[in-house]
Amino acid sequence: MENLHAPTVPSGPSSNAAMNGNSTHLSFNQLQCKKNDVEAQLRTLGSVLDSIIRLRNDYKEIMKSIEKHLHEHFASLNDAPAPAAGESLPSEPLPDSIPEQLDPTFARVNTVAPNSPAEAAGLKPNDEIRSFGWVKRSNHDNLRKVGEVVQANEGPRTDNGHGHTA
Repeated sequence: MENLHAPTVPSGPSSNAAMNGNSTHLSFNQLQCKKNDVEAQLRTLGSVLDSIIRLRNDYKEIMKSIEKHLHEHFASLNDAPAPAAGESLPSEPLPDSIPEQLDPTFARVNTVAPNSPAEAAGLKPNDEIRSFGWVKRSNHDNLRKVGEVVQANEGPRTDNGHGHTA
């Protein structure tokens, strides 16, 4: 702020005795000149004040815009590492435009028994199984683990079918 220069405008009492308020012995022409000088100073000071007011209003608008951009920026971050200084942001597709990576299938449904839990779950013949509880292609052990999941979940249900206890 030390390098900021404002227009220099004289203020306070002047060195001229006629300008210090002792104007009772001045001629009409001298009073008219004094009045014109004071009006010029007032116009100069008024324009400086108007400039300051406009500058403060511009500053407030800029700060509002900065705040808005900061909120938008931080709201859009998605745990991606910040680019290094001078590095531009990668032009990656939006997350909802990337197809979901599905687990590979490990079984195919042959038949579905009527009124069975499989039918209630919406399974149909030829559906592909990608996961069954905690079982996946990498750990199904020739489908033995699928049987373990079924056995662990056998018995009467105590919930309403949606994971909520009745």
